[in-house]
Amino acid sequence: MKSQIRKQLNAMTRNCFCLRTASRCGVLFAFCVVLCSFALGISSKPLFTSFDAPGAGTCAGCGTFPLFITPQGLISGYDVDNTGTSHGFLRGLNGRIVIYDAPGGSLGTQIWSMTAGGLFTGAYVDASGNVHGFVAATRGYFVSFDPPDSVFTFSTNINPRGETAGYYFDGDGVVHTFVRTAAGTITTFDAIPSASETFPAGACGLNQSGVLTGGVVTTVEHGWVRTAEGTITVFDVPGAAETDSSCINAGGAITGAYNDAAGAAHGYVRATDGTFSTFDVPGAGTGQFQGTFPEGINAGGRVDGDEVDSNGVSHGFSRYPGGGILAFDAPGAGTGSGQGTFLVTPNSGGRIVGDYIDSNGVSHGLLVILP
Repeated sequence: MKSQIRKQLNAMTRNCFCLRTASRCGVLFAFCVVLCSFALGISSKPLFTSFDAPGAGTCAGCGTFPLFITPQGLISGYDVDNTGTSHGFLRGLNGRIVIYDAPGGSLGTQIWSMTAGGLFTGAYVDASGNVHGFVAATRGYFVSFDPPDSVFTFSTNINPRGETAGYYFDGDGVVHTFVRTAAGTITTFDAIPSASETFPAGACGLNQSGVLTGGVVTTVEHGWVRTAEGTITVFDVPGAAETDSSCINAGGAITGAYNDAAGAAHGYVRATDGTFSTFDVPGAGTGQFQGTFPEGINAGGRVDGDEVDSNGVSHGFSRYPGGGILAFDAPGAGTGSGQGTFLVTPNSGGRIVGDYIDSNGVSHGLLVILP
């Protein structure tokens, strides 16, 4: 997430949101599976559905980037066209995709998260090149907002109560986090005083109770969790060089990645009592920028994400509460460094959204249905 913030700002000011949404710069397809690795007896194959938003680009770095899936299966995200401009999209249960651009001559729009009731949130670039957060619905409702001292605002989370959370840059380039009530009251905070960056986890960082998780950068990155009342707890996986937080589920369990001294990533789950369990996906690389990268955790405790092997290729995985791991590649996923399968967010059932990057560097949307 730390690198995501800089990439997102650069992309929005340079070519209107041409970015990958997860922390490894990149945010999967058809009916097939190429590779499965199993633990504890998991042996069934997932079902893949690939999709592309209308108008999505076919250039390297362009394509379709899903970010969130609701409990019933609605999907939100954005695409990047061949000019480098982003457009939000919403995908219905029947597979129909609606493109959404913020009103007022937007130069780029991303939808990050949505509710089962149809509210969604994200960020857009206005006609003057300024970046704002928004909450909207497809039938015309649209509210733009910014924290008082914001230069660039990114709204990345919304929960069923209509509360939103995100981050913003102030005039000195410091990154702060905000939470916004459904009525529009904005509260800003830093997880550690004088931190250079405080940011929430991606599209599933805010749960239905208003508990928020994210990362904070001092000299290194730490995880944090904030209660609905505003109490912040900063945490680190024992022995970690850095700790990143990716998602929180309805019960308050958190998942993310931590780096060892060599820069390799490992997965963890933090229980509500503050205890940690750690894991590695078989085949994950052990070098810098390699390893296991959890991205989401559903209400039942299943963790989904991707692992990067020693060649820099990404593979998707699901880890079940009992510890069994199912690893897989999307059909059509590239096999070069920086390519492969990237999972982002699961729902409370057996569905996950993400994307895959093909051999030409183009991203395609992916819906995975687990057995």
